[in-house]
Amino acid sequence: MESLHLAPQGPRKPPRQSVMSFRDLLQGVLIVLTILATTSCQTSSKKGETWKEAQAGQPKTSPLHTDPELWRKAVTQAGQNEAAVFAPGERKIYFTSRDRLSHKQRQLYVMDIDTRNERRLTFQDGDVLEIAATPDEGSVFYTSTTDEIKERPALLYPNAQGSAWPATEVYRIRPDDELHERWTESAGFDGFPRIAQEPGRGLAITISRQAESRLILMRSSLKSPGFELVLDRPGTYLHSFTSLDRRAWRAWVEENNKSRASKIVIARRGGKAQDVVTNFFEIRDLHLWAAKEERGLSSAKTEPETHLLFTAKMKLDGPRQAFWLDTTKNCASAMDLGPGEITSLDISSDQLQVLWTLSQGSNAQVFLDTLNRPTGICQPL
Repeated sequence: MESLHLAPQGPRKPPRQSVMSFRDLLQGVLIVLTILATTSCQTSSKKGETWKEAQAGQPKTSPLHTDPELWRKAVTQAGQNEAAVFAPGERKIYFTSRDRLSHKQRQLYVMDIDTRNERRLTFQDGDVLEIAATPDEGSVFYTSTTDEIKERPALLYPNAQGSAWPATEVYRIRPDDELHERWTESAGFDGFPRIAQEPGRGLAITISRQAESRLILMRSSLKSPGFELVLDRPGTYLHSFTSLDRRAWRAWVEENNKSRASKIVIARRGGKAQDVVTNFFEIRDLHLWAAKEERGLSSAKTEPETHLLFTAKMKLDGPRQAFWLDTTKNCASAMDLGPGEITSLDISSDQLQVLWTLSQGSNAQVFLDTLNRPTGICQPL
């Protein structure tokens, strides 16, 4: 059978031309890979880029514009990136962002810490406000304002618009399959989701009483959305529940619903609650931290030191700062996390790293660093 040729066969090309073609192809592949690497994810800095080069691209409202050391700790670019938390046991973080080209609402993102690759998880007409990641369920809880709330007046309590506690609901998402589940349906504010470290304690959230100016603490397992009452104190906002399993410690924030003055209450399981901080306003992001025995801070015969990390305001109209409280000495030190307002604070499950959001003007960025005790003076409370 006669063979078919698309072009007449001629002499082979010289080896030099074949080598050049391969080189051109290799250069083309490298160019494509470079473009993909720079556009597929957001990074705090380009490879080989100096702080001076990065400074030119930062808005003057960015803390990175004046602090080269802080620039090296950034994990997000300039923008409105907020509410950052660690994914327990993973090299990932979750955060919200609202200044992307495709949306103006706060949406939920997940980022790989090592590669800085990020992925958007929510696509809704609402603001994601708070996040809580589970340690072993592979899911994330978040609170959000959505269209379904706006369209159902029954879910809005009086004066909800513009309130400090907007009408929100709690949702759960599994990042692997992006399956969203509605976890609450109550009239008013459902927020401050926290995952308790105590076995079987599950999810703790704050829920507002309809038509009442108070917040109560509720608790649910991580398997089903049925909630039970934990604490209710009239005239007080209750939120930011946290726990430390190996110490059987529990702590939460009580806030006067008129003056907004806050206090931290801490108690051992079955023990009497004790007020440990009483002179701050709007305390948030509460975390219990225990010193490791191998650090030489405690012996086998004595309990390890327990500390509290939180954000708060010294004055009601002042900026939010991060503080480190030594419960044994009853004193607190300010954490130096950069110029600006600390709008969120989280520590890793191994208690070795700290993740925070720093806001200046219209810019808010997420930062990551090793968790170290403050070196400043511990002020008595």
